[in-house]
Amino acid sequence: MKWFQCPQYLIILVFVIIAQSSNAQNTSALVFAPEKPKELGIITDITWASQYMSDGFKIAGNSPVWQLALKSKIFSTGFSVMLWGALQIDRQNSQFDEGDFFVMYGHDFFQERAFQLNIHGFYDYWIFPNTEPLRDEFGDIISDVKRRGNKLNLGISFPKLIPFAGSYIIPSYNAYRWIYWELDRADRNGAGTRHELMLEFDRWLKLFIPGATYQYAGATTSVSYHDGVFGVNPGVSHAIASLRTGVYALKSIFEMSLNHQWTFEPTVNDGNELWSTMSFVKKF
Repeated sequence: MKWFQCPQYLIILVFVIIAQSSNAQNTSALVFAPEKPKELGIITDITWASQYMSDGFKIAGNSPVWQLALKSKIFSTGFSVMLWGALQIDRQNSQFDEGDFFVMYGHDFFQERAFQLNIHGFYDYWIFPNTEPLRDEFGDIISDVKRRGNKLNLGISFPKLIPFAGSYIIPSYNAYRWIYWELDRADRNGAGTRHELMLEFDRWLKLFIPGATYQYAGATTSVSYHDGVFGVNPGVSHAIASLRTGVYALKSIFEMSLNHQWTFEPTVNDGNELWSTMSFVKKF
């Protein structure tokens, strides 16, 4: 495969171009808060990912996947709902197709202060609708129960705590709890929690793409501890570093990311991973 046919190398090239453009400008000119258009609170998201990574686990090997979302705010309550799905591009992996229904909540306390606090969380019901049935040694079906379960999240972050380069480094902590049962399936006792510490940084960029309303770049790094969900060995399981860049144009957001996972616990994943994503987001 030639370098220009690989999405990872394409994204690296984009980040190099952005870095050169940023370095050519005065720093004060790079940092600004563009005026955002009024929105109804409905978001659609179409993402292509070179592989599906979730909570440190690799789903369906190195197969690329479409990830689709439809999200809507519930007035001004802080609640929102979302339908999310993962569709394997290689239909031989259709048993890894996934559907999720989320109810989410977020609220900021002490807004615009240095100790501003964001509390957020969600409930997620997930299902793999094309789960292959379990068969005995003779090939007879003994269970056709779909893989499904519930996932809860509770987290806190501090959006204004660490000023840096005209923006903020945002520290956060998240806990993800699986409540998982499969009736007569062997893996019905998979409940457990993943704990995550994260640092996130985003900044606005001076416009250099014609027709763009605003542009941004950012980075995220995190480390996770699994306490035994799905039978994995408890311990610090993996760390992830991500780079992303996006542009708002034509009333839509176009974003690319490059992600790397260092895996410390082989029962979570059998090696390190590198993957990329490309997203088209439309807000109404």
